[in-house]
Amino acid sequence: APARAGGARDGQLRVPHHHQERQAAGKRVDILLNATSRRDETGAIIGVIGIGQDITARIAQEREYVRLIDTANAPIFGIDIHGIVNVWNHKACDVTYYPKEDVIGHKLVEEFITDDYKVSVQEVLTQALEGREMANFEFPIITKRGKRVDILLNATSRRDESGNIVGVIGIGQDITARIAQEREYEKLIDTANAPIFGIDRHGIVNVWNKTASNITGFSGEEVMGRKLVEDFIQNDFQDSVQNVLNNALDGLEMANFEFPIMTKANKRVDILLNATSRRDETGAIVGVIGIGQDITARIAQEREYEKLIDTANAPIFGIDKEGIVNVWNQKASLITGFYQTDVIGKKLVEAFITTEYQQSVQNVLDNALEGLEMANFEFPIMTTSGNSVDILLNATSRRDETGTIIGVIGIGQDITARIAQEREYIRLIETANAPIFGIDVNGVVNVWNLTASNITGFSTNDVMGHKLVEEFITEDYQDSVQNVLVHALEGLEMANFEFPIITKSGKRVDILLNATSRRDETGTIIGVIGIGQDITARIAQEREYIRLIDTANAPIFGIDCNGVVNVWNKTACNITGFTTAEVMGRNLVAEYITDDYKEAVQKVLDSALEGAETANYELPLMTKDGKRVEILLNATSRRDEHGNVIGVVGIGQDITEIRAAREYELKKIEAEAAEAAQRTVSAHVYHEIRNVVGAVLALADRACECVDRSVNTRSLSIQPMRPFLALTAMALSMCGTRQLQTSPVSLVKR
Repeated sequence: APARAGGARDGQLRVPHHHQERQAAGKRVDILLNATSRRDETGAIIGVIGIGQDITARIAQEREYVRLIDTANAPIFGIDIHGIVNVWNHKACDVTYYPKEDVIGHKLVEEFITDDYKVSVQEVLTQALEGREMANFEFPIITKRGKRVDILLNATSRRDESGNIVGVIGIGQDITARIAQEREYEKLIDTANAPIFGIDRHGIVNVWNKTASNITGFSGEEVMGRKLVEDFIQNDFQDSVQNVLNNALDGLEMANFEFPIMTKANKRVDILLNATSRRDETGAIVGVIGIGQDITARIAQEREYEKLIDTANAPIFGIDKEGIVNVWNQKASLITGFYQTDVIGKKLVEAFITTEYQQSVQNVLDNALEGLEMANFEFPIMTTSGNSVDILLNATSRRDETGTIIGVIGIGQDITARIAQEREYIRLIETANAPIFGIDVNGVVNVWNLTASNITGFSTNDVMGHKLVEEFITEDYQDSVQNVLVHALEGLEMANFEFPIITKSGKRVDILLNATSRRDETGTIIGVIGIGQDITARIAQEREYIRLIDTANAPIFGIDCNGVVNVWNKTACNITGFTTAEVMGRNLVAEYITDDYKEAVQKVLDSALEGAETANYELPLMTKDGKRVEILLNATSRRDEHGNVIGVVGIGQDITEIRAAREYELKKIEAEAAEAAQRTVSAHVYHEIRNVVGAVLALADRACECVDRSVNTRSLSIQPMRPFLALTAMALSMCGTRQLQTSPVSLVKR
């Protein structure tokens, strides 16, 4: 300070300087001072005058400014007029991984900007050094790890207290993630399955995704840079489409407007489009983006829908928000006799609904106009003949493309005949000669016909509104019956299940019931109806039948459709030695029939299972001790209550002893026949021998008439014949069952 004052006294010009003074309280005050020479009237310097400015607050503010820069959550860079880095805050360190000491004093552009961006970044900084600041320019910087980080920067001229530019300060934003997101956004636009179009502020196409190309036939290259409205919209729609786009460019976006676009093949495609203003990072509108939906098929479908409504075989009515008829199809005309020209434009309720139903129908329609739709409500409508027709109607809110309710559409069903049929159905149930029970979804009785009353003794009034299972089923059956009813309420119906019900007098009655799901007109299960049969007497009869089978003095066997034993009475046990417990569930043929009869027996049983019964066939069974027992059996098909074959039952007779006696008798008869045959053969042999011997004797007698010397010869020939004849006679007397003994005989004369 003394030196500066001396300079002023010497007449030298001094620039403002920073002067520190101590106040009496010991605090520091910073003064920015201009030291000016003070002169007398002759011009001689006689002192120094200093005009100062208290910059204590400003310096404190600058320090705060430096601190804010350093701790800001945005990267902040600064360079001097030579491009040398002189500001590099903590966030810049975090983003680039360069600490301050690595960058302060280094050239920003030359050392930290990618080559492809050096020229453009240098140009921006140069302009800022000339006072032409720039906002929101992108520049990439290379991190210490070699990765690229995209920064969106405001380049602001930095000035000293005289207003001279001394550098550039840049407050940035790391937009690396945003750029990646934008690229992903562009990818999503291009690959979206909805057509997406975009224009700039001049109506020039700058977005045209693949789906748009597929729908129109125009590739992106063919449309980019061309006027959307003038080149691709039909003439009669150009003005309306242009108005929508202009509004969107003014910030008035529009959803769900239809615009037709011409394809490359010169066909019209209808697009339902949301026109959304497209904005840059400052919020300025830079164009319009439209995400569309190809509704060509939908429009065709709507026309088809209108056609289907008109030709549907169900009556369809429609009203607008005022209750005026605007839909009346051909079926509605056929049912009521009123044609479209008779009803369109008239009040539905006042003109066509019977007086006693007008209020209830009006309430339903009013609710539907508020979005509270109703299904299956009945309303009577007047015909041209003055009669009433009962219609079951679904009242559905009718909405426009924005979802706003614009009316009610009702698809109906003429239930005049059905109501009459239901009354007849109720009468038939009530008078049926089979017990019929019904419950709602809570298990409460709502159907109980006269036969059910007669069987149980409970009148309809006694049971209506009471729990069927808890109050009328025996405890040991409550769980099983409840399961069947629950399943029926879930749509799993069951036929022919038995359940016992307690009568008013406390007796048990057995009912064979079909549990059928009861449904409303929409198919929703609303209960269970059961048509039954009183099988109390039949069950008693079956028990008696089982007792008779078990105590019969004939063996009785039974099998199911798989050949497994399910009947084996006591006589069968006594004959075979196998108890009922030992054979039940076992295969009859495989385990109890001898191997040589298995095939034949299996054929007989298979035939009986097909309904071809066999009587008196022999069945050999193996006993427990390995002996064979012969059974003469009748194989009879066993059937259920529907006549379906469910097995075979065989009533038999043990013929083991009878067969043994028969075989003995056959052997005896065979022996007697053999003896008689033997006697017959012996007689024939004796006869033949006697003829031969007789001939020999006759020849000998003839020889007597010859010369004398032949006498001796005759004697010699006759003599041996005599013992032979005696031997033959003896053999004949011994034939038959005797055992013959041989004895040697000499035929030579001694």
